[in-house]
Amino acid sequence: MQNHRRFQRAVRDFVKEVVFPDAQAREEDGQTPSKHVVKEMARLNIIAMRLGPGQHLHGRILMDGLVEPQVVRFPSFTQEYTYLTPRKPKFDCFHELILNQELARIHARGYSDGLGGGTCIGLPPVMNFGKPALRDKIVAEVLGGEKFISLAVTEAFAGSDVSGIKCHAKKVEGAWVVNGSTDAGAVVVLLVPRGPGVTTRPILTSYSITAGTAYVTFDDVHVPEENLLGKEDGGLQVVLSNFNHERWGLTCGVVSAQRAVVEECLKWVTQREVFGKSLSSQAVVRSKIAAMIARVESCQSWLESITFQMTHMNYREQSTYLAG
Repeated sequence: MQNHRRFQRAVRDFVKEVVFPDAQAREEDGQTPSKHVVKEMARLNIIAMRLGPGQHLHGRILMDGLVEPQVVRFPSFTQEYTYLTPRKPKFDCFHELILNQELARIHARGYSDGLGGGTCIGLPPVMNFGKPALRDKIVAEVLGGEKFISLAVTEAFAGSDVSGIKCHAKKVEGAWVVNGSTDAGAVVVLLVPRGPGVTTRPILTSYSITAGTAYVTFDDVHVPEENLLGKEDGGLQVVLSNFNHERWGLTCGVVSAQRAVVEECLKWVTQREVFGKSLSSQAVVRSKIAAMIARVESCQSWLESITFQMTHMNYREQSTYLAG
């Protein structure tokens, strides 16, 4: 617990000094997060820690040595996990929860997504299902802040219905050819590098352009066959395998944002004076604030209960007992 508190203070200081100023500036000019913020997050291995405990943390110095990795002997999604306890406090799911909640305190949801949302969603399929050579190369580049990755699932016609995806991949000799056309068949997941035939353009979303949300199109894109993730007929498992972790991470951010709203409301009702006295002196206002706090704390309690269970289960058990 003491280590978690020290970790929280260290992350909060980093967010206040490095992330928050850039978030406010980028929300003003509409640009994506600055490179120096990404590189500093990579130096402290914050990018890596946002993916949770795992083999990808092995050998990394976390937050200048504040915690040590929780080493996983078998990183594969389909195998059992064996944890090796380090001498220093080990990085666990509660550290990850703290990290997500502190990063959400910047009052800039779009910027937060642009700062690592794609990585949290797009990199796990490569880590868990990519061939060793491909996995090691991509993981090193992304966690080092050199490249970005995203998971292209949502379509204009299918929405987030994974089984209804219309993008088509045709297997040819030594490669796959990807196009945005309809074809019936099994779902395959490919790691598509940015190159000829891949075009992207920004999408104006309802919250912030700093998220970097983009419309991606493929036109005869040749993808090496070694870039196949998982089996040819097992793409659905690849996409769905990280959904639980994604939802948990989103919940961490949402609960933190709720807490930030309550904090702002408390400041306002204390400062605002009506008829010669502050709003906080009104019983009805205090009652509403109390109800808000109760809802936030109940969500936080439930989230921490699930997180506690996650620290005592491998990913297969989490999928079986916590997914619902």
